[in-house]
Amino acid sequence: MHNIPVSTILAFLLITAAPAAADDMYEENDTMLEASWIPFEFGGTVVLSDLAGPGIQADDDWYWFEVENDGVDVVIELEFTHAEGDVDMELVDETETVLDFSDGTDDFELIVYHLPTAGVYFVHVYYGNQGNSYDLRISDESGVFADGFESGDTSRWF
Repeated sequence: MHNIPVSTILAFLLITAAPAAADDMYEENDTMLEASWIPFEFGGTVVLSDLAGPGIQADDDWYWFEVENDGVDVVIELEFTHAEGDVDMELVDETETVLDFSDGTDDFELIVYHLPTAGVYFVHVYYGNQGNSYDLRISDESGVFADGFESGDTSRWF
């Protein structure tokens, strides 16, 4: 029999039995093929936390939404606390082409993009894997910026 101190055995058990970082209700959505569905509607807005709570960026998170009309202007907003870890995002099409991305260094990421054709699109939330929570909002803003100028409303949704 080995003479292993009880404290060593307890330390080993605590380390190996420690729970993994908290995850969100959208897992497993770690790849494009496992992406979680977001019920996006023409003319509407969907907020992730209203569906099943906030996301947790402990690993790559993928979401998909379908656009049923050509020429939709989407605004994708990501809110988090940068002090807890940086989070970035990108908009990806069905061919895995990155259409746009946001990789700032504050508490907010933003993508404004004109989707010329109907189809399935993906939002990839990634980077720090620090386990911080985030909220995601996808809005159809078609026609809002029709004159090429901002509407003048500079308030954010959060």
